[in-house]
Amino acid sequence: MKLLIAVLVAPQEPYPELYANGPQKTWMLDLPPDVKVTAVSGKKLSNVRKIFSDLSEQLRFAGPGKNDVGTVDYASFPQKSLQVILRKVHAGNAGIASAASNGVALVLIRVAKLAIAGWGQSIASWRKNRLRKNFVFRDNHLSFDRAATLSNGTAMTLDFLNWFLKQTDFAGVLITTTGAYVRVDALQSFVKNLNDDVDMATSSALSGEEEFFISGFVIYLTRKGARTILNSGGFDHSLLSDVALTKWVKQNDCQLVRLPVLWQTNPEFERYIGTELSKSGFAVIRCTDHWDRSSETRLMHRLHSNLRSPGTQNVDIS
Repeated sequence: MKLLIAVLVAPQEPYPELYANGPQKTWMLDLPPDVKVTAVSGKKLSNVRKIFSDLSEQLRFAGPGKNDVGTVDYASFPQKSLQVILRKVHAGNAGIASAASNGVALVLIRVAKLAIAGWGQSIASWRKNRLRKNFVFRDNHLSFDRAATLSNGTAMTLDFLNWFLKQTDFAGVLITTTGAYVRVDALQSFVKNLNDDVDMATSSALSGEEEFFISGFVIYLTRKGARTILNSGGFDHSLLSDVALTKWVKQNDCQLVRLPVLWQTNPEFERYIGTELSKSGFAVIRCTDHWDRSSETRLMHRLHSNLRSPGTQNVDIS
């Protein structure tokens, strides 16, 4: 069965370097003939456009709390500026003037978030649900004519699925990021046992018995699933990609199964990334560390060394 693995690689650093030193130097070295990997990206932003993009996305996605994790470049000017404002606003102050200014700041932030969200739900969603068919495919790197921003994440996925269906004959595609270590043998065994009616296999971003929430970190789609998504349309592009996909799945008739993903939040993570990993059915291991990006590469090399070391062997989990 021919499978494609698409790794989303944002065109700005540190992502190209993470891709080159992590996946390309570990799990991508041992690909069987029927599995191919391609990097997928959008257009790199100019410095001026990046400032406006960061500010817009920080207002949309950072949340109202001072401790909420932002989803844009932590070192960007908009990110630093807004975090300073939020820390001041939430610190509180007994002075009447300060309390009033804090209240005004909060109202302005909320109004800006609502305005940006409203634009995204109406005009932007209508525009982004129209596929971009212009692309460049060179040296196993697929680049689309769409700016590489968070707000374009869902649109980029739709562009890619259109390319996947029209330009390839793979039976399915695993879409993931530079922070993923893929056990290709386990993925093949998992896919081989899927029923023909399955649309996609996903992992929940929430642990325990909480409501299932699809993680945008990694998704497996069959050709049937890709067609179902493209034929339905109607995605809300004011939402983050994983939120938009979760909402879409709940509103549409979609055959969903769980993808075997090992998260760092798993209590037995340390045991599994040793010799136990080769005996498990995990197809993807999340190595992402937003606070220490270099640790992702180190973990991938550790995993690769453990899986290839004497005394361990990959077993057929079918």
